[in-house]
Amino acid sequence: MYAQNDLDQTYRVLDIGCSRGHDLLNIKKNTRATLEMHGIEITESYAKSAREEGIEVKQIDIEREVFDYADNFFDVIIANQVLEHTKELFWIYSEARRVLKPGGIFIVGVPNLASWHNRLLLLIGKQPAAIVLPGTHVRGFTIDGLKKFSEANGLFAVKEIDGSNFYPLPWSAAKRLSHLIPSLSVCIFLCLEKTDVQGSHIDLIADGAFETNYVK
Repeated sequence: MYAQNDLDQTYRVLDIGCSRGHDLLNIKKNTRATLEMHGIEITESYAKSAREEGIEVKQIDIEREVFDYADNFFDVIIANQVLEHTKELFWIYSEARRVLKPGGIFIVGVPNLASWHNRLLLLIGKQPAAIVLPGTHVRGFTIDGLKKFSEANGLFAVKEIDGSNFYPLPWSAAKRLSHLIPSLSVCIFLCLEKTDVQGSHIDLIADGAFETNYVK
């Protein structure tokens, strides 16, 4: 949604974890802009499908490998429903910021650990749906937590916050409520702008006392 509103010229866009390219193709469909579409996708079958749609795809392990792009290369970067599957947030944010132009937009979408239905589940002692066991989600996010991490050391500025879906309401009502109260919605979205501050999120590892090894 944010990218669709911002794209009115010619833009170079990267989708991290692009799958078959649905988000990029949706932006292309709903904007007058000329898009240069790029994606990172580790799964071969998904990468193949995205390439068939005209997306330039690179197969990169986003938690271990350098993003194979020049510094300040992209106008917009998307990471939608990806970060909850990853441990190496410091690395991913650092690489995303490196390849994003100054003033460029980073759009992050994740499940909301603090959604109203997850709060109810926790209240009755149940595992929240945003990070089930066993499951593929290894991180849980709230608006407050994601905002603080993103804005750490002034590296990004939050431009807009939004939500999506509201269990178990019908779509029309869920859409309205998720925009009004994103902190309780199923998914949360942050629109981040790269600042001129020097540094990266990797620097936060040295600044903090973490009892977990992270990629540097």
